[in-house]
Amino acid sequence: MGLWVLRLVIMADSVYISVNLTKPHLEFLNLLDKEEIHIFKLSDIQKQFDRKFKNLNEILENLVHKRLLIRIEKGKFCRPTFKNEFVVGTFVVENSAIAYSSALNLHGLTKHYANTIFIQTTNRKNKKNILGASYKFVRIAPHKRY
Repeated sequence: MGLWVLRLVIMADSVYISVNLTKPHLEFLNLLDKEEIHIFKLSDIQKQFDRKFKNLNEILENLVHKRLLIRIEKGKFCRPTFKNEFVVGTFVVENSAIAYSSALNLHGLTKHYANTIFIQTTNRKNKKNILGASYKFVRIAPHKRY
C-alpha cells in the first residue's frame, strides 16, 4: 500500500488554475507594473481602471497560486517584492495609523524595534500575523482620531 498525501488548497469556488501564464494574467501584471501598484484591494482595481478584466477573481487566484501575488487577506493583495510592514499594517484596516512605540521607531526617535507593530484604528480588528510581521490593532473612539 502506498502513502497518500492530501493537499488542501483554499481558493474561490470553480476557479480554473492554468498551468502557464495566459494573456489576461500578463496584461494584469503589466497594468500593475505600468501604474506602479504594489499593494491593492480587489474593489479598487475594479473601480480605478477603464480596462475591465473578465474573470478578475480567476486571474488573481492564478497569480496567487503561481506566487506572482500574495493574498494579504480576503480581497487584498500585494506583490511578492513589497516588504513595507508599516504600509501593510495600515492597509488592512480603515482609518488607521502607526502608533505608540512603532511610530517612534518609524520616525527614528528610538532604536528599539518591537516584535509587534501597533496600529491605532477606529475599527475593531484582532491581532494578526501578515507576511512574517505581527500586528496589534488598538481601537480608539472616532473623536480621538484627529
